[in-house]
Amino acid sequence: MKAIRTLLALGLALAAAFSVALATPAPPAHAVDQLTQLTDFYNANDESKGSVDLSQTDVSYLRASQATFGGSGLTQNSDSEADVHGDPVRGWNSTSQSFSWVVNNTTAGAFVVNVLIQNASGSIRVSDGANSITKTYSGVDNGWSWGNWNKTNYGQLTIPSGTSTVTIAATTTPTQSMGLLSLELTPAAQQSTISAAVAAGRSKATWMKNAPFGVMYQWGQWGAYPDGTEPAWPTVYANADFNALAARDKAMGASFVVWSITWTQYYIAAPITSVDAVLPGRTTSHDYLQDMLTAFHNQGLRVIFYYHAGHDNNPNLDWWNAFWGVSPNGHYAQKAAAINRWLNIVSEIGTRYGTQLDGWLFDDGPTYYPAPMGLVNTATRAGNPDRMVSFNPNTNGPRLTDYEDFTFGESNDDTRYPVDANGTITAGGFVGEQAFGNNKEDCGDWGVRTGDTSPIAPCRSSDNLISYAQKAAAMHIGQAMNQRMWSDLTQGPDSVANFTAAGQTIAALYPTATTDDSNSAVSYAGAWGNSNPGGCYNNTCHNVRSTGASAQLTFTGSGVTWNSILGPDQGKADVYIDNQLVQTVNLYNPVRSVNVPVFTHGVSYGSHTIKIVTDDASWVTVDDFGVQTAQVIDDGDTGVTYTGSWANSNPGSCYNNTCHNVHATGASATVAFSGTGITWNSIVASDQGTASVSIDGGTPQTVSLVQPDRSVGEPVFTARGLSNTNHTLTITTTNTNWVSVDSFIVSHASTIDDSDAGVTYTGSWQNSNPGGCYNNTCHNIQSTGASAQVTFTGTGITFNSITGPDQGAVSVYVDGVLDRSVNLYNSQRTVGAPVYSRYGLAPGSHTLQIVTNNSAWVSVDSFSVTG
Repeated sequence: MKAIRTLLALGLALAAAFSVALATPAPPAHAVDQLTQLTDFYNANDESKGSVDLSQTDVSYLRASQATFGGSGLTQNSDSEADVHGDPVRGWNSTSQSFSWVVNNTTAGAFVVNVLIQNASGSIRVSDGANSITKTYSGVDNGWSWGNWNKTNYGQLTIPSGTSTVTIAATTTPTQSMGLLSLELTPAAQQSTISAAVAAGRSKATWMKNAPFGVMYQWGQWGAYPDGTEPAWPTVYANADFNALAARDKAMGASFVVWSITWTQYYIAAPITSVDAVLPGRTTSHDYLQDMLTAFHNQGLRVIFYYHAGHDNNPNLDWWNAFWGVSPNGHYAQKAAAINRWLNIVSEIGTRYGTQLDGWLFDDGPTYYPAPMGLVNTATRAGNPDRMVSFNPNTNGPRLTDYEDFTFGESNDDTRYPVDANGTITAGGFVGEQAFGNNKEDCGDWGVRTGDTSPIAPCRSSDNLISYAQKAAAMHIGQAMNQRMWSDLTQGPDSVANFTAAGQTIAALYPTATTDDSNSAVSYAGAWGNSNPGGCYNNTCHNVRSTGASAQLTFTGSGVTWNSILGPDQGKADVYIDNQLVQTVNLYNPVRSVNVPVFTHGVSYGSHTIKIVTDDASWVTVDDFGVQTAQVIDDGDTGVTYTGSWANSNPGSCYNNTCHNVHATGASATVAFSGTGITWNSIVASDQGTASVSIDGGTPQTVSLVQPDRSVGEPVFTARGLSNTNHTLTITTTNTNWVSVDSFIVSHASTIDDSDAGVTYTGSWQNSNPGGCYNNTCHNIQSTGASAQVTFTGTGITFNSITGPDQGAVSVYVDGVLDRSVNLYNSQRTVGAPVYSRYGLAPGSHTLQIVTNNSAWVSVDSFSVTG
């Protein structure tokens, strides 16, 4: 076997030399050529030359596809890309089988061993001569990963200096057939240094856990118009109205967009010189990707680039062959040159778009495995150290790198992972990562391809998508729902409608209250100016250009977002949550963009502070803050009390991995909460029962949990429009079928003061404090036809005013339509009285206008907005 591999290696080397001799484009001027370092890495880890040379400073890779097999029955499922990445070896089912590698070690010492293994069971030993370590698995370790893969730490193995043999074998008969991808060996002396580099490289961005529902598009040059015809390059981008698309996605309720810059064909709609160095004609002189990024960010949507290494549609393999350097006999060159090209492409794109590029999704992750992941980490975060990165291990594979922030989750909602309250995976091969998945909403392929004339229609019902989105949001798991789209940017109307219904459900359950920069709750230290540089929320921003200036907001909620300006004249700022430094935010970007979410952080529900401190003398801007006002109460929280024989278990996908369940009549669960609304999340299925639900002991409402399809985390009861005070919700079972408590979502009102910039007045209103007004101010007038108007985002609003013997009457308009007249007269004077409320509005932006009806006094104290 080694003789065959040696001949193969020689053939590959000759092929590489031949392809380089044919044409080696000069690297672009911006590139940092790392070919020598990459060549040394791949040569050291290439066992087909006779041995693997262990690194004393970095990870070494012993790939199963290059091992010497002991025993019989071990098989490798090779494919047409076997020269690009080694496939796993399967059929490992007895103690007579083994994998061995010859290694060269310059310095005797201990190495930390990680095993990338499938269906691990029984006892498995890794040895080098007399030194060995054994891992015993209890039952079948599914690793909480696709295909039962896991990346298992075996501890430390001592390897002598010189040449020796590392072997892995089962010491007890496996309970089922296993697979092996590789052994990763890290010098124990370097483990802490490498771990620190991994931690430093990992993104500090936490936005995904609080912006969990996005849309994905596999849209590009490979696409088609509804008649199946393909536009000439780059017509598809040149004709695209990205502003209209971004507005549509925002209206649908998406919080981020996954945009495919490559897929079945490799064309990138921007002037990327490192792409031109591989194959000219695949880029554009105009930066259409920048147009797209600006449009999405202007709508407050974050953007993740999906990237595929580039199989051009067969039989056209021009890009694939040029990228890998394919010789006339069909062999691919060694990976060093190709990975060097890829690092240059990724770093150029990342540097070009800076903080406007929020993440990378790299498909076909095994293409890049193995690689010196420190170099990869640097390239993928070029221009934005907080960029989130993920490599798809494909439908059967383990995590391929620790330099990764979130799981890819192709065709899976990722609720199968055990996660904490912030959506961070707590066990298995992807432990420590943000859980993330993407699924198809529409029938057919992930995207429209040339010649495809099939109508775009959803394969998920509206109820199914709402349940899917609700569960993801409750568990803080990021989800990108893929939608098909024609080359003219049109989509299926039913698909848009279903996504919108799901997006509005999340918006209602997880409302965000906006605090403008001019709100009195925001305090400033330093020479901040109040201006409108164009595009700011409510037409105002606070700006400063000095080191050490600060802006601080105290808020009550479960998360906060700072919206600012990006641009070539913008600087850096440190962001503190509750006086703890969380992140340094870089606002520099070559292209100017206003009202961009530059920082997001989730917290436990309660009172917190966010403080922004400028780091340099460049501009720093505060546009507004978005505060997540929802509160999640888990079934096991102390505020929930039970009577009856409730059991605490996890029947699958429950929030925080627990649900309370009972199947007896008359059992009850009571939750105490303070807020203006509450939703009960439960399980629906054919074996579930019914329950009565009451608020504050009032008239009960019957809720049926019976559904033909099982779903966990389903919103089964919602109450809105409650007074902003303490309440109780009580659930009482009414039959002997199962009833479950998963979690409760409590919504709270946010307050808009009379002096906020979002409130506009016509007429001779006075700003005074007649005593007892919110924030010690009220606006008052004594004139007919005067008006006050507030723009708000939410599903409900309350107008708080003064009632008394000298007060008059007003007409109230919602979104320009007269709703009703309100009489503020009362024999007793009351300040801050809720005189008008409107609930049940569609989630989104609305206006409320108050018009005075007579010349008696009318006062505006504040407005309470609910999600």
